[in-house]
Amino acid sequence: DRRHNDEFASQQKAKGRGDMNTYTDYREMLEKDKPDVVTIGTPDHWHVPIAIAALKSGADVYCEKPL
Repeated sequence: DRRHNDEFASQQKAKGRGDMNTYTDYREMLEKDKPDVVTIGTPDHWHVPIAIAALKSGADVYCEKPL
């Protein structure tokens, strides 16, 4: 959830790792950050919708488990 993401980002900033954006929805991340590469490490049933959205956004995709 958003609270955990923000807490993690604060911890990383305190360690000198800079600012980072956090998201609870992959579609928002794809739209705002426009990554070149997306690594998918979700449960298997989420691979296809995330991979399709990432590919449509122009990102290369790596899935940690078989599709």
